[in-house]
Amino acid sequence: MNGRHSSIGFEAKIDRLLFTEWKLPRQQVAELPDLTAILEIACGGLGAVITALRWSAEPVIAKFLEVYYSIDPKLRPRVPWEYIALHAKLDLGAFLGHVILAMRGYNVTIVKVLLTSYHPEVVMARIRNAQRPKGKGDRDAIDTALGLLPQRKGLTIINTPAQTSGAWATTEPMEVEASEPTKEIDDREILPGDIDVNEVFPDVVETQKMLAHR
Repeated sequence: MNGRHSSIGFEAKIDRLLFTEWKLPRQQVAELPDLTAILEIACGGLGAVITALRWSAEPVIAKFLEVYYSIDPKLRPRVPWEYIALHAKLDLGAFLGHVILAMRGYNVTIVKVLLTSYHPEVVMARIRNAQRPKGKGDRDAIDTALGLLPQRKGLTIINTPAQTSGAWATTEPMEVEASEPTKEIDDREILPGDIDVNEVFPDVVETQKMLAHR
């Protein structure tokens, strides 16, 4: 019984928040699409979505978070997001688009951290395997990366966020011409200035801006 009474108490508080404090039109509230149901299926649920939104600098997201954090912390998890967006005077479709972009940007950042931090271990594992009799695939991959072996002509490459510069990665395959076999090995010392990190890992903010104008 206590659980039931508690649930009824929360419903009454939400009702008072929506229609007494925020003065939302009941008819409009009843006709809103269920935005919460769409977002709560995200990996990690709504909590993970909020974590991503906190990293966004978009004014639309800032407006939503301002209203979201103004709600009583005990009541906040029970208030549907479409009601919060309505009170913040946001277009639900546009808001959902910004949320998706924020999640994308946040997750790309996580991927970049993982790729950057674990790449040395992955390379070391590949090198160890390449030294074994059955490690021909790893040996060829290392030699190809170093330019000691040519890439196959017409090799199909699927771009990834780590490979694409200046735009979001495309899943469209593209044909690339193979490079000529390296005739000489350049044993010059590689300096830090020779490596452009932004070329390998494009800026997340720029990625979001380009996505918004697609």
